[in-house]
Amino acid sequence: MTTDFFAIYPTIPIMRFYLFFPLSCLCLATVIFSCKGPEGPAGANGNADVLQLNYGSQEQQGTTDLFVPLPESISPEAIESGLIYIYVKQTITVSGGTALAYWFPIPGETTTGNEYSYYVFPGSSGFSAGVYIRRVVNYLPGTEHFEAVRMLIIPAGSVTNARLAGPEAYIKDYPVWNADIKKRLPE
Repeated sequence: MTTDFFAIYPTIPIMRFYLFFPLSCLCLATVIFSCKGPEGPAGANGNADVLQLNYGSQEQQGTTDLFVPLPESISPEAIESGLIYIYVKQTITVSGGTALAYWFPIPGETTTGNEYSYYVFPGSSGFSAGVYIRRVVNYLPGTEHFEAVRMLIIPAGSVTNARLAGPEAYIKDYPVWNADIKKRLPE
């Protein structure tokens, strides 16, 4: 008496598929992504004029914005066109007396659950440039202590106006689905 093995165990071909298909895909991906060609030419030197400003201990009162002045050496153009990232440092003590220091990004939440945002004033005649840190969610009222404030300022290498020539250029260059709008456009 002969019995068909697959008639007794009908799931074996399916199991074989689920076992060998992922393995074969993994092997194929390994071969494809491990191939290396010749090294390309060296790229142009970039411009990474990142400026890091470190400030000492600061107190945020909760009801008033914390003003952090910017040095006069930073131009209003760099402030207007660049990127500004802000971080505040706080330390918490965990069980066993171990102190753990954290840097929190602003906008964001701190150890107390308070949330902060910021806005930048580029300065004008008689007024210093600076960053105002504002509490936007007052989870724990009162003064909050920041051990340090860190700012990263990245001036733009070039600024391009990405606006189109005018609204007519966009509407005329692409399909207009509303025939009434198309009728009103000057030719």
